[in-house]
Amino acid sequence: MARSARAIFAAALLALSGGAALAQGFEGTAEEREACTPDALSICSSAIPDPTKVKECLVQHVSELSPGCKEVFEQRGKAESERAR
Repeated sequence: MARSARAIFAAALLALSGGAALAQGFEGTAEEREACTPDALSICSSAIPDPTKVKECLVQHVSELSPGCKEVFEQRGKAESERAR
């Protein structure tokens, strides 16, 4: 894998595993990261390598996300809403 491709992949993984996505404390499982990495690379490539900007971009473009990644964000949002009650 080319050095720049590895850096992009690593940034996408960090973005999905390092903090909040829609819900505070989002850590992301391997499956969740797998679901969202292609979207981070295709929709939010301009935000890479900044993990915070990648997360913000994914949130801003949630309507454009693949079904699997969109489900990750929706499930995290629902879980956070239920915890806030």
